[in-house]
Amino acid sequence: GYINMTREILARMEARGRGVIFNVIGMAGVTHPAEYICGAAGNAALDAFTKGVGKGAYQKGVRVLGLHPGATMTDRIITINKSIAKQRFGDESRYEELLKAAQMQQPEEVADTVVFLCSDRARHLSGVMLNLNPI
Repeated sequence: GYINMTREILARMEARGRGVIFNVIGMAGVTHPAEYICGAAGNAALDAFTKGVGKGAYQKGVRVLGLHPGATMTDRIITINKSIAKQRFGDESRYEELLKAAQMQQPEEVADTVVFLCSDRARHLSGVMLNLNPI
């Protein structure tokens, strides 16, 4: 999806001499967990794609950048932790005990970072991937 969407809109942005493409890519592309190696490889490839396209597009007025959000309090994280709590404690309702130990960021914090990086205040950046992992 990232690559096809970039193919679709990059040429139009370059023709008008401005625009921002922003990719939010999983942290597994940086941490490379063995239990998620296929996803990690895909995320690492999208990291490299974002950096490479961003470096080339910058001369044409288009910025391409992104971030790896790390652990974020989303429905997906809650579902995963409910499954872990069921396995570990025999009770999925104890998932919050697992989340208290983790340093979770809120979706709004990730969104604030994206908005800043897409703004003119960060107009000097392209081909950059930011890691938002708090650890």
